[in-house]
Amino acid sequence: MNEPPARNPLRKHAKLDLVQTVQAVDLFGQGVGVNTAANAIGTTRKTMRGLYIDFRDRLSDPVFARWHRANAALVHVTGAEEVALIKGAVLDLLAECHAQNTCYRNYRAGRRADPICRGCPLYGQFGSRERDQEAAAAINSLRSFYHALNIYAEPERDPVSLLRARLTHMVTIATVLQNSRRLERGRCDPKEKTFLSFGTFRAILVEHLLDHPN
Repeated sequence: MNEPPARNPLRKHAKLDLVQTVQAVDLFGQGVGVNTAANAIGTTRKTMRGLYIDFRDRLSDPVFARWHRANAALVHVTGAEEVALIKGAVLDLLAECHAQNTCYRNYRAGRRADPICRGCPLYGQFGSRERDQEAAAAINSLRSFYHALNIYAEPERDPVSLLRARLTHMVTIATVLQNSRRLERGRCDPKEKTFLSFGTFRAILVEHLLDHPN
């Protein structure tokens, strides 16, 4: 008689085993794209995308605050991103811009030289042309980050909560990568357990999955 598969303590309804789930945590924490991560551990893009979004949404828990709040100044984020993280009042405005991709697609394709157009909700909202452009650049950095991750629309989320989650995600991964020792092949060293390192982030995320399995 065949033995039933071992239960994955990190996931209630697991399509992946324990080893694969920890591998997914490793890849998520290093900003590896969904498609590459799925191929690396032998699962589908859909499954990996769902895992990444679940991991990302856990970052709002206070146990992860060290990577995206007080220590945000340790990464090279723009003033506009810091405003978005600290002053929630501007999130509606930034979320409206984030939800409109036409300018970004045209700018990325080289069809326009300026990242911000007169129809952008950010136009004229930050006191100067330079500050408007900083805000647009912050949103475009976020779009680029998610483009590299191969995660695109999330229509089930409201624009403000989606923007907040994505900004938190981007700053967290930037902080992890900038504070982690690299191994020979460029991967972060999981054995390094300094305050902001990948090894510490990895351990806390795995612990969070154990305490709050989905």
